[in-house]
Amino acid sequence: MPGIDEMMTEYPIFVAPSTRQRDLHPDGDAGMYQGASATGTPMILASGSSIPIQKVATSATGPRWSQFYPIQNLTAARDQIELFQANGARAIVVTVGLKALTRSLVRIDRR
Repeated sequence: MPGIDEMMTEYPIFVAPSTRQRDLHPDGDAGMYQGASATGTPMILASGSSIPIQKVATSATGPRWSQFYPIQNLTAARDQIELFQANGARAIVVTVGLKALTRSLVRIDRR
């Protein structure tokens, strides 16, 4: 992983992780990454990317981080983080709470 100095940007703008980008454009996350790379804007690739991380990683060369939702299975968690690293993620962004909240809201809605 790079040092903190290597992750500095000119301005505090990032492309936030968002899923199902392919629903809006056929290039999906890869197209978003290409656009972000063209402007030097770091992109945080969503854990629910509509395109496999390997394809997104080869579509451009700009700074890319990966979103990670902690999971109880530590082996699977390690494998996922290693996949991010192997595909050039410069940082891991840990997201907590949303998936659990979403599941709770679905359960309440079904009552």
